[in-house]
Amino acid sequence: MTKGFVKLNRQLFDHPLWNSERFTKGQAWVDLFGKANYASKWIIVRGIKVEVKRGETCRSEETLARDWRWSRGKVRRFLFALECDKMITRRQYNKIGIISICNYCCFQDSDACINTAMVQQTEQQTEQQTEQQTVPKQEGKEIKKERKNPPIVPPEDIKPTRTKKPLTDPPDIETWSPSDNLLKWGKSKDVSPKEILIRAEQCFDYFRSKGRQLADWDAGLRNWIIRDLIKTETPQKPVKEPPGWGLF
Repeated sequence: MTKGFVKLNRQLFDHPLWNSERFTKGQAWVDLFGKANYASKWIIVRGIKVEVKRGETCRSEETLARDWRWSRGKVRRFLFALECDKMITRRQYNKIGIISICNYCCFQDSDACINTAMVQQTEQQTEQQTEQQTVPKQEGKEIKKERKNPPIVPPEDIKPTRTKKPLTDPPDIETWSPSDNLLKWGKSKDVSPKEILIRAEQCFDYFRSKGRQLADWDAGLRNWIIRDLIKTETPQKPVKEPPGWGLF
């Protein structure tokens, strides 16, 4: 059956059978629901008062890795996949991560609460977008102020700032996750986060098989993706028939 609800007592999440083995992805998804707040409340984290709203949970990657018996890289990739599928959203409050379950009321309440939940979710997303747009503007103003009055440095005190990065082996795809700059670049090239993960695995496996090292793997991965995009966009040239082919 695909409709209706199944009521689960929250004591299930403290039962020995629930925590006896390493979690599956489906079990981890249900665990996020079970540990999410049913009503908004304030908690104290590292001496900071944090408001955790309805449908949200304040659990770090370290805590989830310990509860689910996963590596921290696997937890990060799982949350990243849920975020790409618009199943959760994440926000920062004083450097404290908060996970919000999308459409929480649709899974927990009756139809009368669904409209209210959708409005609350839209307001939360609008607030997050506003915060993300205001931060770069403030940083840009600070940079402009610094450029107006650059510090005067004597020639003898000037030291070269460019240093060569050491060569490193290809990252382990199990613990690697794309950086924010790489995600922004992929968005400008119409490359989805999932495609980046697929291309990254191909790129790292190839370089590992050749025993090659790079100083900047983000740059190497960008070149790898651009090469694949050029291959797909370049039309194949028609094969020319050798002279005298029509005689046979």
